[in-house]
Amino acid sequence: MIEFALLGALTAHGPTGPCRSGHPSSVGRLVRLLLGRNQVVATRDLIDDLWPDRPPSSATANLRMYVANLRRSFAAADAGAPPRLVDIARLPSGYRLTADDNAIDVDRFDAGATRGQAALTRGDSRAAVGEYTAALSLWRGRSSRISRTARTSPRTPRRSGIDA
Repeated sequence: MIEFALLGALTAHGPTGPCRSGHPSSVGRLVRLLLGRNQVVATRDLIDDLWPDRPPSSATANLRMYVANLRRSFAAADAGAPPRLVDIARLPSGYRLTADDNAIDVDRFDAGATRGQAALTRGDSRAAVGEYTAALSLWRGRSSRISRTARTSPRTPRRSGIDA
């Protein structure tokens, strides 16, 4: 399975090593697909993320190329790990990245924070500390490659239960 790390320097690793694509920032350019995992992300939104000021006339073609490069990169990094757990589908209204529930560290962080809050609610502070500690250990520094729009996505990690 490919694992994506967004809580710090953006990385993607599969059983055979890091995902590599023709353009070093291809994964970074499509962070919104990761944050919108298993949901359709409008082509227009992806183009706006890639070229916030003024998209080139070739924006749609360039986006298709980036997605094709990512598919190849994911396939190479996920080689020998059937079934294929990460895919990007092109749909009439946009793209959908399909990935396992545990593939993205943002989701693992949210799950840990939720379990920590549930433990606090039950009065189990020891379990809460363990869950919060595990969730916080996923943060590896500043997320420098996440676009302006992606930062405000509803899938951006919640830290409210931990910031206190």
